[in-house]
Amino acid sequence: MHEQKIAPYNSLGATPPRNSPLAIEQIIAVQECLAQLGQDTQGMYTLLADGNGQSLGYWCRLGDIESKDVAALVAADMLASGEMGYMFGQGDTERIIIQEHDEYRVLMLGIEGGAVLLLTTPLHIPLGWARLAARRATESLRQLLTVR
Repeated sequence: MHEQKIAPYNSLGATPPRNSPLAIEQIIAVQECLAQLGQDTQGMYTLLADGNGQSLGYWCRLGDIESKDVAALVAADMLASGEMGYMFGQGDTERIIIQEHDEYRVLMLGIEGGAVLLLTTPLHIPLGWARLAARRATESLRQLLTVR
């Protein structure tokens, strides 16, 4: 069984990461939502990033992965996808990007307000289930992010 890792600032008495736009209560709620999504989908990695590429929280079943680097890449992918959508006349719609690799699948979902959710699951998890779980999580995260 892989070790499950939750960002270190999700503990009692912890303080938010430097320059975090979220209150500690929001950070903890985001962490719990990401952990639940990862567990529900046998996910390997979940991450919430803002539109500028700043990590707002993550959950990881893998080894050390730099969440700030992943957050920047996810934001860039969503920005590029949005621009491509404009080129093809789609306007500003909700987007989901799905990448399939040899052993895992990556889903990136835009959240109203510019945030992005990333979910990485093994290929044996049905795509429909992963999408449904991720969409439910985006709704919860959207609500968490709008309560300030």
